[in-house]
Amino acid sequence: MGWRLSWAAVSGLGKDEVLVRLGREDSGDPADCFQRRIETGAELPNGWFLLTRGDGFKDAELASLSRGSRLVTGDGDETTMFSAAAGWADGLRQWAVDHNPERGLSDLNIEGEAPPELAAILAQARADQAEAGGDEADVDFVFDVPQALSGALCGWRPDQDNEDWDELEFTRLRRIGEPDPPAKRSWLARLFGG
Repeated sequence: MGWRLSWAAVSGLGKDEVLVRLGREDSGDPADCFQRRIETGAELPNGWFLLTRGDGFKDAELASLSRGSRLVTGDGDETTMFSAAAGWADGLRQWAVDHNPERGLSDLNIEGEAPPELAAILAQARADQAEAGGDEADVDFVFDVPQALSGALCGWRPDQDNEDWDELEFTRLRRIGEPDPPAKRSWLARLFGG
């Protein structure tokens, strides 16, 4: 079973402002960004602030985050091989790309004026796809295009580490005022009432 994740990377706003706009606070608890039922955040070494969720972001949240900033978003699901990336600025989505293998392994839907980095990334993916057997191949290279575009723009992509950075420290985010979850008891403690 593969990963499934939504992310939003913000440049031009500090972490505190990002969290205020989302109505969130940092719990300070280390977290794995691939846990589906939690939100996480990490400060990237290049100045971007990264948010992750297992269940996506609402357009209203993305519009709010992009006011006065630059925003790159993405979604990926290795189970269905769907992937997407988008760019937002001043409250509006400027461009979007998405790959849905049900439309063919070389499919990439493009809306708006995509960043110039897309051309080389897509050309390489389609060449790799053709070499592997095109739409009849057992591998889907175009799935990686939105992740690669995210990496080219904000420095982070979910499927590989940035070689120039140390390991990122993700922390769990929570709604402002939300209590910490109760501590988990071991199965032995639950069994013996401890």
